[in-house]
Amino acid sequence: MKRLINFTIECENNDLSEWNLREWMETYATPKYVKTLKNADHLKEDKYYKKLLKMKSDAQYNLDKYIDSTK
Repeated sequence: MKRLINFTIECENNDLSEWNLREWMETYATPKYVKTLKNADHLKEDKYYKKLLKMKSDAQYNLDKYIDSTK
């Protein structure tokens, strides 16, 4: 059985930094999935955004709980 580990890295806001990071990951870590996230810092006080994040968090919790219960 393999184990998946998710982590977030913040890098400079330019394409070259992102490309260098992706090249390093491909060389040394063989990532299964890489995604560049959009910056949502400007929405942190928006009540609708907070509600959506809560719904996402609850769904992820329920999914993780289900996966753990079926091991």
